[in-house]
Amino acid sequence: MPCVLGIFKVKDFETWKSGFTAPESAAWRKRDGGGAYRIFRPENDPRTAVVCVEWASLDRARSHVGSQRLREIHEEVLAAPPEVYFLELVEERSA
Repeated sequence: MPCVLGIFKVKDFETWKSGFTAPESAAWRKRDGGGAYRIFRPENDPRTAVVCVEWASLDRARSHVGSQRLREIHEEVLAAPPEVYFLELVEERSA
């Protein structure tokens, strides 16, 4: 399954996280083709969020990431432009 990896310099981690995990945000991502996600934070950088979101397709992911609504949200909560990578799964292996 394709995934989008985003690296975000946030103004406030808890504010960003509460917005990302809010039910209305989850519903919006789901309608746009988003699925499971994982949130990471570097141990020495509390204002950086790293997120990997699974998507039904990279086209749907690009549409969501490029939306005006998301740009407006990012203007409010991010301290710098995000780094975004659209990833295709090459191999998966369980331990």
